[in-house]
Amino acid sequence: MYDQRYIQAAWMLPILALGIWPRVLCNTGIESALLAIGKVQYPAFRQFLRFLWTSIGLWVGFSTAGLLGAIVAVALNDLGFYAAISYGLWGEKVNCLVQDIQATLLLLGLLAAVVAARYFFGVWSSYRFTTSEILLRLSAPPTS
Repeated sequence: MYDQRYIQAAWMLPILALGIWPRVLCNTGIESALLAIGKVQYPAFRQFLRFLWTSIGLWVGFSTAGLLGAIVAVALNDLGFYAAISYGLWGEKVNCLVQDIQATLLLLGLLAAVVAARYFFGVWSSYRFTTSEILLRLSAPPTS
């Protein structure tokens, strides 16, 4: 489907996709709670932490591990974002940690189910099957 120019995106995309998870947790309403009670310093501080992490993390990541280090640094830049918002909520006695843990466990469970399904259907180490081919395999009658 794609030519050789895009082959490295296959390992980059899962790392970057998992790096979005802290941002998703913050966008479930917990960041808005700080703005609603008038505490704008925490969202401002999270932007500073994100800038700091990205600028230092890219440099350190690339110099120590090359492209993989840079990709991991970009993927992890929302951890400071999440830490600042969580600290702000904790300081204001609004705790969403249990909700975040439950959502993270749900994500890990779904991820494990997808990995198990890929292994079960024989597409574990190969990207040669598209989603439509997998669905056709699932809906095909069993062969004797």
